[in-house]
Amino acid sequence: MNQVNMSEKAKIAQISATDTGSIELQIVMLTERMKELTEHVNKHHKDYGARRSLIILAGKRRRFLNYLKRTKKDAFEKISALISNK
Repeated sequence: MNQVNMSEKAKIAQISATDTGSIELQIVMLTERMKELTEHVNKHHKDYGARRSLIILAGKRRRFLNYLKRTKKDAFEKISALISNK
């Protein structure tokens, strides 16, 4: 996903118009990237580098979610609802 093609979910997660690095936004952007990589891995099942990248991104997103859950309970619930909706 490039910067110009931000999803609607990412726009909702932004704290301000210039927000590019908040935890909430990073979680949503990681989720979008993981969806793209999942499609790629399903199509190219022998691409182990992409599979490894997907696992790394999942771990990073999990750590961000744990941090958000510890520090901002309400933001965690909002983001969880946002990324669980398909």
